[in-house]
Amino acid sequence: MLSSNGTIMRSSKQLLAGFHPVNAANDYGLDALYVWPNGEIWFSTEDDFQDQTLGTISAGDLLSDQGYIVFRNADLLKAFAPAKAPSDVGLDALYVVTDATPPAPRPRLNIQADTAAGSAGLTWQGQGRVFQVERADVITGPFQSFSPILPDLSFDDRGTLTNRAQSYYRLRQW
Repeated sequence: MLSSNGTIMRSSKQLLAGFHPVNAANDYGLDALYVWPNGEIWFSTEDDFQDQTLGTISAGDLLSDQGYIVFRNADLLKAFAPAKAPSDVGLDALYVVTDATPPAPRPRLNIQADTAAGSAGLTWQGQGRVFQVERADVITGPFQSFSPILPDLSFDDRGTLTNRAQSYYRLRQW
């Protein structure tokens, strides 16, 4: 694991220190990486390896530098995998949505009604990495998740002007 200035932050051996590979001298590669605010590192390896305690660790299993398997690759892919896909396609990138990091400043939300289409267009500017629109029938709520978690800066509430008397929106960000 290298920093942006070229410094080695963790070697492969250091990342795997909590594990017990049968062949500890091998470099199993590094694919995905996430560093938590407390310093714990989640990562996956490019190659499978045999662990003396945990058994087979597959390429793409999400591991912690604390020495445990966060998720098996097959479990991460279960909801998305087409019927004829290989059982293990690895893990080349990792994006964690969490409330464990300090929130960014509140985003600015703009709502534009499109009466011809019967929809409300929501756009926003914010420093979050991902966003989710929440909607309620009354201003006091309850607000419920309305959109998927989005990396985008816009969302259309189609049909809201024809199907609802009123809608109130708020925006979550991570």
